[in-house]
Amino acid sequence: MSRSGYALMSLLLGGLLSPAQATDLIVSGSVGAMTLPHGPGGVDDYRVAVGWVLPWQWWDNDVGVLQTRAELVGGYTRTHVDPVWSLIAAPVLHYQFKTARPDSGPFVELSVGVAVINNTQWSATRDLNTHWQFADRAGIGYALGRHELSVNYLHFSNADLSKPNPGGDVANLRYSYRF
Repeated sequence: MSRSGYALMSLLLGGLLSPAQATDLIVSGSVGAMTLPHGPGGVDDYRVAVGWVLPWQWWDNDVGVLQTRAELVGGYTRTHVDPVWSLIAAPVLHYQFKTARPDSGPFVELSVGVAVINNTQWSATRDLNTHWQFADRAGIGYALGRHELSVNYLHFSNADLSKPNPGGDVANLRYSYRF
């Protein structure tokens, strides 16, 4: 990647993930499997994330509350060709359902962020074509106090900004701890 690419990613990360407005720090780890193309087998995706709960929230009612978060994710995916290292910067919408216990309950998350990957070739027939990708994540989980456990689906795509655009997918199990 060029120096200007690294500079752009630094600016995005600095603006998106500035902890100045944050209320809580969240650290996550996940393991999973590549689903598109089908991975080499077993656990072949590992991710570590650091994120912040941001002060903006909406729809705080008896059912739940929509919270905002920001996160930076580093990942390693063992593909059919060579390993793929990724870095993702993303805003996250986190809807926490309310239960009798105020710090626990089910949640759903959606995120669309910017990613950079070191290797575009994920299999003999699947080349993601560009190092810059969009990373979309959808998850469902359960919070118990400061702990969260979720199942997530992550999709890499260049959004047809370059052809071809076959994309790559990962499913994972994620554990998060909120400080």
